[in-house]
Amino acid sequence: MNTMKIRCDTHAILCAFIVCIYFAWTPLAAQDTIRTVELRDSVRMLEGEPSYYFGVFGGLQRWSHETNQLIYKGEVECCQFNTASAIGWQAGLTFDYILVPELLEVSARVAYDMRPFAFYKVYDSLPLSPNEQLEVANRYEGSVGYLTGYAGVNVIPLREIPAYVRVELGATTIIPNSESTQYREIVNEGRVFPETETKTQTLPNGMPLNLGNSLHVAGALGADIPFQPQISIRPEVGYRYPITSMSRDWDWKADAIFASVGLRYEFRDDRYETIQYEHESIEIVWPEDTVRMVEQPVTIVTLDSEPLLVQETVVTQTFPLLPYVFFDSTATEPNDRMQRIEYADDFSTDELVRSTLPTYYNMLNIVGQRLKQYPEATLTVTGTSDGREAGAEQREVLSLARARSIGDYLFQTWGITNQVQIESRSSPSVPSSDQYEEGFEENRRVELFSSDPRILAPVVHSRFDEFDALRTKQQFGVKLNNEQQARSWTLEISFKNRLLKAQTGTGVPPSRLDLPISNEMLEGLGPELATEDSLSATIAVELLDGSSVRASCPVPVHVAQNTFEVSRLSLIVFDFDRSDISELNKKMMEQFVQTAIKDGSMASITGSTDRLGEARHNKELSQARAEAVHSYMQNLVPDFENYTSVKGIGNSYLPFDNNLPEGRFYCRTVTVEIRTPVN
Repeated sequence: MNTMKIRCDTHAILCAFIVCIYFAWTPLAAQDTIRTVELRDSVRMLEGEPSYYFGVFGGLQRWSHETNQLIYKGEVECCQFNTASAIGWQAGLTFDYILVPELLEVSARVAYDMRPFAFYKVYDSLPLSPNEQLEVANRYEGSVGYLTGYAGVNVIPLREIPAYVRVELGATTIIPNSESTQYREIVNEGRVFPETETKTQTLPNGMPLNLGNSLHVAGALGADIPFQPQISIRPEVGYRYPITSMSRDWDWKADAIFASVGLRYEFRDDRYETIQYEHESIEIVWPEDTVRMVEQPVTIVTLDSEPLLVQETVVTQTFPLLPYVFFDSTATEPNDRMQRIEYADDFSTDELVRSTLPTYYNMLNIVGQRLKQYPEATLTVTGTSDGREAGAEQREVLSLARARSIGDYLFQTWGITNQVQIESRSSPSVPSSDQYEEGFEENRRVELFSSDPRILAPVVHSRFDEFDALRTKQQFGVKLNNEQQARSWTLEISFKNRLLKAQTGTGVPPSRLDLPISNEMLEGLGPELATEDSLSATIAVELLDGSSVRASCPVPVHVAQNTFEVSRLSLIVFDFDRSDISELNKKMMEQFVQTAIKDGSMASITGSTDRLGEARHNKELSQARAEAVHSYMQNLVPDFENYTSVKGIGNSYLPFDNNLPEGRFYCRTVTVEIRTPVN
C-alpha cells in the first residue's frame, strides 16, 4: 500500500507539471507574443541595463521522511519509527538578477513549506495467552510549517530552448503552529484495549516534536515560458536533499520531490513609452525623440587571437621497425595499412614522414630496399595463426599462405629471389596473451628475422628541425551582436591561403574558443615560418535565415630556437608482459650512446606499456623496463651519471592507437632522450 501510494503521489506531481507546461505554452501560438519577447531583449541590449525579476510560485511536494525516533521516549529496548511519506505544499516569492544575459541568474526565494508526516509501526507488545500476542500499531502523524529562505543560481544551458536548471541552498526556521499526535491501535480482528474497549488510543504523552532549524540543498529543472511582454510562466520540477536533521533530539531527515508553477514579472526602468509593430520593423518612441530602426543585423564585433608560440628543435630520432606484419582473421594478405608500391623506384626513405607508425607501415619497402642493397643478407619470413582460426588442420596452411604473401611482394616489387626463406607455425613462438581478444589479433601475424642486423635496423633521421607548439591549444576571443540568430559557426586557420586547421560548432561560438594545435600541422608548416610571422584566422557564422557573416584576424607567430639539441631512441618493442632487453635492443643502445652522449648531455629514460592489464601491474612493468635500460646504459657508459629521470608511466600516456595491434606493440617500449646544450 505504501509503495503504491508513493507511486501515485509521484505520478500526480509529474502530471501537474506537464499540464502546467501545456497551458502555459498555448499562448505562444500567437506570433505577436514571440515577437514581443524578441523586442524586449533588443531594448534591453540597447539600454545596457540589467534586468530584475519578481515573482510568485506555489506547488506540491512529496516528502519522504527517515528517522530513528523511539516510539516510547526513553524506552531504547523498544522499537523505532523508520520511514514515512506524505504530500505537502509550498508557496512563496522569488527575486532573480541577471548576471550573464541568457546564461546565468542569481536567485533568491522565500517560501512557506507545509511538511506533513505519518509514521506507522506494527509490533507485538501485549501477551494475550502463551500462544497469542496482541499486535499493536503505533501512528505518529502531524504537520510541520517552515519559513524557508533559498539562495542559488539559475543556469540557462541552451538559448534555443526556454529551459533552465536551478541549484540552491535552503535554510528553514520552524513555525510555532506545528503540531503532532501519536496513536496506537490494535491490528488483531475483534480485539480492543481492555481499559477503553476501543481499537484506537491517543497517547497524551506521545513524542514531542522538538524540531529545530535545518539546511538542505535543492536542484530543479524548469521552463521560462513568455506569456505577456514582461510576464512569463515558470513550471518546474525538482528535488530537495537534507543536510541537517529536523529534530534536536534524534536523527530525522526529510527529502522531497516537488512540482510547482509560478509567474515572473520583469521589472526595469521604463524609459520608452510605446512599442509598435510594422511587419519586420519595430518602432520605439522615446520620451524625447523618436527613432525608427530595422531589426539589428548580426555582426561579428571582435575576433582576436593570442600569439602562436613555436619552438624549433634540432632532433636526431631513431624509429625502430616492429618485425611483425599483422593480418585480419582468416586473411592471407596484410591489412591495407601496410604500404605497398608497384615499382621499387617509387620509394625513398628520405621522403618518409618522420613519425613512428608511418615508418612502420613502409617496413616491407624498407626491408626490400635493404635486401637489394645487401645481397648476401637473408630474411626468414614466418607466418603464424591466432590458434583458433580456420580449424586445427588448416592453421598451418593459413600461416604458410601469410608468409608466402610477404615473400611474393618482395619478389614482385623488389626482385628478391633467393634471399627469402618461408616458414610457418600454428602460433607465434612468443605469443601475446589469449586472456584478451587483442591477444588473438596480435598473434595473427608474419614475423621477420634476418641474420644481418642491417635489414631490420631502425630508420634514423639525423639533425632535422622539429617544430612544437608551446601551447597545445590556440585561444581566440569572439564576440557577436544579435547572437540569438546564429545557427552554426566555423573557425579556420590558414597560412598563405593554405588551410591548416578548422573547427565547427552549432549555435553561438563561445566567447573564448580553443583550437587544438597538433605537431602534424606544424611539421609541414614549420620550415616555411620566419622567426616573426603571421597566420590568418577566419570565423564564419551561419544565421537562421541561411545567410552568413565572416570576420578575420591575424595570428602572430613567434618561433624560438631551443637551446638544447635532442636525440631520441625508442627501443624495439618489448614482448607482452616482458621487461628483458633483446640482443637487437642492446646493439641499438650501443650505437645510440656512442653518438648521442656528449659533454653536458642529460638523459631521461621512460618506460611505458599498452592499455591491456591492470594499471598497477603496468606501472610496475614499465618501471622494470626503464630500470633494465638504465642498468645497461650504465654498463655502456659508466662515467656518465647525468640521468634526470628513470621512470615508468604504465599506460597513463598512450602515444599510439591501442585499437591497433601495432599501436599496442609500439606502446610497449622504453624511450631514451638525450638533451645536449647547443654551442
